[in-house]
Amino acid sequence: HDNQDFAFFCFRIFAQMCGKLGPTCSMGSVFMNEAQFHRFKPGLEALMELKTKDALETYNNFLLLRGSKAMSRFASPEHQ
Repeated sequence: HDNQDFAFFCFRIFAQMCGKLGPTCSMGSVFMNEAQFHRFKPGLEALMELKTKDALETYNNFLLLRGSKAMSRFASPEHQ
């Protein structure tokens, strides 16, 4: 696959998520607000890594990143 195909694939996923609550409002995206984008962004960045890394390395990096962020919630303030 070339870069244009991959870029379109990522755009399609993003646009589909933005339109998820489309029938509820015609004034723009109700679903893809700033908080939702911050949840979406790590997955998009992991997809972008597939351009230069293999799937296993990308998956492991994604899990490591998400796990370290989740564990930081449980750390005491002096360890953050």
